[in-house]
Amino acid sequence: MDYHFKTDLTGRYLCDMSMEHGLFGRWLMDEVANNPITIHQVCSLIKKAQSKRIECLALHKLGAEVTLYLDSDEAVVKVNQGEGFEPDLLPDNELYLDDLSVRAGCGFDDFVNLFYAWCDFVKVQCDAP
Repeated sequence: MDYHFKTDLTGRYLCDMSMEHGLFGRWLMDEVANNPITIHQVCSLIKKAQSKRIECLALHKLGAEVTLYLDSDEAVVKVNQGEGFEPDLLPDNELYLDDLSVRAGCGFDDFVNLFYAWCDFVKVQCDAP
C-alpha cells in the first residue's frame, strides 16, 4: 500500500493514496485527522483485533461519513450510504469506479502500518502494537 502524507497551506493534514485505497486516505483526513480521542479509539480496536478475542466479530468505528470495519485479517472502510443510493442503477463501466468511492479494503498489517504512520505524521502518540 503506497501513501504520502503532507499538509496544505492552511495546515490541514492530507493523505494521497492510490485510487484503490483512496477511501482510507479520506477516512484518515476527515474522520481521524489529529483527534486524539479518535486515534486512541482506533488504537484500542487494533489491540482487540490483534488479541483475536473476537473470533468472527468485526469491530467498527462509526464515523460521520466513513466507517472503519476491522478484524484480525483485514480492514475495510465504507461510506455511510444515505437513502436512495442504488449502485445497481449505474452503467457497468461506472459501477467499478463507484465501488472504489464507497468501499476499500486492505490486509490488517497494511492498515496497522498506515495508521501508525499517520499517528506519527500528525504527532499524536498511539500505543505501539
